[in-house]
Amino acid sequence: RVFDEQGCYIIAMLSRTAKAKAFRKALSAFMVRLRQHPGAAAKASAELKKLLAAKKAQRIEFAALELEIMQRKYPALTKRVTESLAHLYATGHISHERLGLAFGLPVGVVRKVIGYYSEAFGAPVSVEIPLQIPAPLLPETVH
Repeated sequence: RVFDEQGCYIIAMLSRTAKAKAFRKALSAFMVRLRQHPGAAAKASAELKKLLAAKKAQRIEFAALELEIMQRKYPALTKRVTESLAHLYATGHISHERLGLAFGLPVGVVRKVIGYYSEAFGAPVSVEIPLQIPAPLLPETVH
């Protein structure tokens, strides 16, 4: 059987196991603290949101820096090529391997570049901007 969250709580409340007893005791203590400090939950929630936003900003910054390092390491990996890789891969029709062959880059580099690009700039949603399409890709993508 599969239970939703509320079902799990009901089972824990009706169960006679040691784990259920510990759960009820912890829940009771939590509810008492929540009543004693009504603003604490909202404050904790706001602090958690700030921490998560800061962590996301750090991930985005890290991805942008890693992308810059990759572009320095591989001269063929210009900003335009990076955008093209991400947008072409977003179509779902072209594999990392084919992109690597077409752009003359190792498959691992293509995977990392697409991952870093998606993290730093968001996953491309349209394919209107593939600015640089290598000739080996054209025959298969144009019907």
